[in-house]
Amino acid sequence: TTAGYPIKSIADTIGFWTAKNQCYLTPSNKSLAPIVADGTTVDTSDYAGCSLGGNIKLVKINGGGHTWPQGLQYLPVSSIGVTSQQVNATSFIWDFLKQFSLP
Repeated sequence: TTAGYPIKSIADTIGFWTAKNQCYLTPSNKSLAPIVADGTTVDTSDYAGCSLGGNIKLVKINGGGHTWPQGLQYLPVSSIGVTSQQVNATSFIWDFLKQFSLP
């Protein structure tokens, strides 16, 4: 736990959100083609059919560090791992969120 809060696995977190949003439990999986040779790859899993009108998307950076994709390598790789250049996290998140609106 961290500060009294349990740390959930990715599977537990996806399970919580797919149940809460009543989504299909089987995702559509895709591996993105690498755009640079930085030792990282990106896999996405889309959980569609959510009855509450949203979608769940899991983006996994394989081989990446504790960094912001396409952000600055603000500490040495030996300290925080590789900053993936495969996706721009800010643009990726915005492209996902902009398809929704608040009621």
